[in-house]
Amino acid sequence: MEKNNTSRHSQSYKKPAPQPPTSDTGVLPPPPQPSWRGRGVGFHVSHGFVVSLWSLAIRTGLPRVYSFVWKTNLNKCVRQTVEEREGDSRETGELLVAGDNGKEEEEGGEAAPSLACLHVQPQNDDDDEQASRRRSNASPEVRVEAEAVLLVVFFVVCVPASAILHPVDYLELQSIRKTLADLPGSAFFASWDFTADPCAFAGVVCSGDRVVALSLGDPRAGSPGLSGSLPSSLARLSALEELSLVPGRVAGSLPAALPQGLRFLALASNRISGPLPHSLAALRGIRTLDLSSNLLSGNIPTALLRLPELRTLILAHNRLSGPVPASVSAPLLRLDLRSNVLTGSVRSLPPSLIYLSLASNRLSGHVDRVLPRLNRLSFLDLSANRLSGPIPGILFTFPISSLQLQRNQFSGPLRPGGPLPVSGATVDLSYNRFTGKVPAELAPAGRLYLDFNRFEGDVPAAIVDRVVAGSMRVLYLHHNYLTGFRIRTAASVPAATSLCLQYNCMVPPVDALCPRNAGPRTTRPPQQCAGEGKQG
Repeated sequence: MEKNNTSRHSQSYKKPAPQPPTSDTGVLPPPPQPSWRGRGVGFHVSHGFVVSLWSLAIRTGLPRVYSFVWKTNLNKCVRQTVEEREGDSRETGELLVAGDNGKEEEEGGEAAPSLACLHVQPQNDDDDEQASRRRSNASPEVRVEAEAVLLVVFFVVCVPASAILHPVDYLELQSIRKTLADLPGSAFFASWDFTADPCAFAGVVCSGDRVVALSLGDPRAGSPGLSGSLPSSLARLSALEELSLVPGRVAGSLPAALPQGLRFLALASNRISGPLPHSLAALRGIRTLDLSSNLLSGNIPTALLRLPELRTLILAHNRLSGPVPASVSAPLLRLDLRSNVLTGSVRSLPPSLIYLSLASNRLSGHVDRVLPRLNRLSFLDLSANRLSGPIPGILFTFPISSLQLQRNQFSGPLRPGGPLPVSGATVDLSYNRFTGKVPAELAPAGRLYLDFNRFEGDVPAAIVDRVVAGSMRVLYLHHNYLTGFRIRTAASVPAATSLCLQYNCMVPPVDALCPRNAGPRTTRPPQQCAGEGKQG
């Protein structure tokens, strides 16, 4: 037993006595390896320290950083290396030798250096002076090796700092954290611990050492979002390309300056107020801009609709006023300005549009000269305005799956240029002043709302057949001057189809459940159905 204990203790590390050089060349033999050789030694450097080094490198250049690193614990690491290779027997601190590079590669060959300092005990001034004299008298090979160790450590500590995060972006993330906060029930900022790597924060995307995308707030359904305001210094994130904010209670105005490289900006469903800043018109590369459902006011800058890359502009549900800018040159695919207080007429829109909504404003005038150019439209909503005049027949030949022109003052007969190209489309022309017969070209619609107009005559057989077949799920024709809906005796309307024929110049041939706005009366008074006495 005692022998085993002695053997075990003999394996513990003891600093060897100095050995004389093995040759006249003065080259020292490799140091003995400790019993725990192969144990890795790592460095832990806080992000704040790395940023400090990086900032120093920016301001003063790498030589100052080199000097700074030398003056810290790294010089002690090199000092221990030199002293060990000289065979100093004096106790100077704890030294760990990692790896087994100290082996001689060949017989009589020189060992490769492999040293790192884990901890160095403090020394007094006399010790420092003696160590300095020994370093100056060290052989050239030892000094070169010591400098190589310092250079390796320098690159391990300093070079990765430039690939972690630029200090300007680091400070701007701190500003965002100060001005925004989680609403009760949200834990978005829980991961924003600035002692860790900011590029690993929730919602932060980096490329190299710069922040390129920010998605602020928990995007999961039901998240309460954030409160506070956007920092005015957002423009400092000069590499930022995408910025989004989940619905919440973020208030205040938009920053006067924004990152010039933004391509995507979405701040919908918050409480941002004030006018649209001119900085938006300076975003030459912006492709998507969504500021909907906020409290924005004032006019829409004309320059905003001239941005060369803008594809999607959503400013719906705000308090914007004034006219729709007349000079629109942006290659827009989607324009959504609904639910504002816009006035005036619609004079010019880009033919590239696929989605257009100007609903629930106070727009007036004719659109028969504007709409024919928009032959790529798949969605059109001009409802709840004061628009008037005819509807161009060519509009009904566009690939529109949802056409909503209700609650305006459109008038005249409908003369579609051909049948609807999209089977099952939604067409809502209710609450207008259209006259004449119901066009058979509207039969391919899946939902057709023609109520509260001045249509007369029989309902076309093509539309009746679609209703009976169950292909047209909704047909509202109440409050017109129609005189017939000719359905075959054996035919019936499917239970899943909504059909309303009340308050026309006929007795409805089928019983159907009508919406509340149809009123209780089944037919019009006879005097309203006679000649010139027709009223809407």
